[in-house]
This record gives sequence, structure tokens and C-alpha cells, in this order.
Amino acid sequence: MCSSDLALYVLLGWVVNTFATVPLTEPPWNPSSGLGLACLLTLGLSWTPVLYLGILISELTVSLAQPSLAQAILESALSMAGYVALAGLLRSGPLAIDIRLTRTRDMVIFSLTTGSVTLLMALFYAMLRSDLNVMLTFGDARHLVRFWIGELVGILVFAPLLLLFWAGRLRFSLRSQDAFLHGFGIFLTVLFAFWVVYGNVPAEQITSLYLMFLPLIWAALRFGLPGSLLTLVILQSGIILLSHLGSQSDATVMQFQIRLLAIDRKSTRLNSSHGYISYAVFCLKKK
Repeated sequence: MCSSDLALYVLLGWVVNTFATVPLTEPPWNPSSGLGLACLLTLGLSWTPVLYLGILISELTVSLAQPSLAQAILESALSMAGYVALAGLLRSGPLAIDIRLTRTRDMVIFSLTTGSVTLLMALFYAMLRSDLNVMLTFGDARHLVRFWIGELVGILVFAPLLLLFWAGRLRFSLRSQDAFLHGFGIFLTVLFAFWVVYGNVPAEQITSLYLMFLPLIWAALRFGLPGSLLTLVILQSGIILLSHLGSQSDATVMQFQIRLLAIDRKSTRLNSSHGYISYAVFCLKKK
């Protein structure tokens, strides 16, 4: 399993780095980070050497920044330390969660802890890029924001999906007519949202992104956490791909990233609300 996970980590790194923009060399989102964290949570911290090897190979072979060996070793160690610290917090202690994500508390703690740890990682990353200068310039701050949002979005989208898959919870059937109609409707709503957003002039694309919430709300209410996570992956992938094909400027891509973060936060709230609604329906049925 380690060798396949390592190969998948490097492959994901190669894919997402094709969407990195100049002068910023960080990808707009990093699902390989979600894979690394999910492996640490599932397989344990003994997977750390494999994770470090995967990060280092990615830095040396697919990174657009083309760092030196010393810089790649330092940046890989920083990323590994961040993932290990995050996994340690989520595996034991007061912030420990059920990695099957069966409770509302698990998703909330997972999101907040991930946001805090990745922000610290981004701060140290920006300092490394500025030769350990504590006083960051505007350019360094842009690297910080890009790295933070890319890591945060990648983990919040990809890690829960893998955790549910490995726990056998990523299951829902479209065999019934009702479920099929809902699934097909969600698919059409996603296509409609992409058509409206990317059919507009660039100045109006940002303001039209609220349409992305519609299929996400629908999937969360009908299919729960598995449905909302799958819809979120489709939305994130489509936004990044279409933005890249549309040759958006770096500033526009960063604005899209901030909206992507808002979509992730909305997904977490929807899943929490769905949990409460499901519990209320269960109690009513018992009566």
C-alpha cells in the first residue's frame, strides 16, 4: 500500500502543478496534501518516512519553482512536520476525532484545526522563500496566501473523501428513481453553474460564483456528507480546470481561491446542519 500511495502522491503533485501560475509557483489547490494527511490518520505516523519521500520527490521533479536540493529538503521537512503535527492533534488529545467522520464535531474540529496548522505552515513557507526574513514583503505575503489556501482547500476537499472511502462510508445508490432524479438534477445544476460563471465576461465571473452553492446545498441535503464531498470535488476540479483554460490572470485565480475557501466552509456547515436534521427526523419517527 505504501508504494501505491507514494506513486499516487507524486502523480497528484504532477497534475496540480500544471495549473500553477507565474510569478506564483504554488498550485491553486493541493489534493496530494489531503492524501498525505488521510494516510497518516489511517495508517498511523509510521507512514511519515514514505510521506517525506513523496514530498521530496514532488519538490525535485514537478515543482514549478525548481528549488535547489537544500531548499527542497527544507521545504519538504516543513510540509512533513505540518502534516505530522496535524495528524497528531487529530488522532489523540482533546482535538481527537473519529476518522470515519460520523459526528458533526469531527468535521468542525477537522476544519478548524486544519485551517490553523496550514496557516502556520504557510507562514514558515513564506519565511523560507524570503531567506528566513521575519519581515515579509508584499510578494512574500502573496506566496503565503496562495500556499495556505492551496493546502487548506486540498486537505478539506480530498482528505475527508478518502477517509470516508477507506471507512466504507462513501456509498449511496442511484438505483431508485428518486435518488437518480436528484443525482441527475445535481449534475445539471453543476453544468448550469459552470456555464453561467464562465460564460460571463471575466469581470462578472467572480460575482457569479454563488451559483456553485446550489448543487452543493442540494447534494448535502439529499445525500449527506458523501454526496456533498463528491460534489465539492467536482466543483473544485471544474473551477481550477476552466480557470486554467480561460487563461485567467494570477490575481483572478487568487480571488477564485478565496471563493473556493468560502465554498469549503459552506460545505462544512451544510454537513453539520444535515447531521442535526437527520437526528431530528430520526427522533420524530421514533415518536
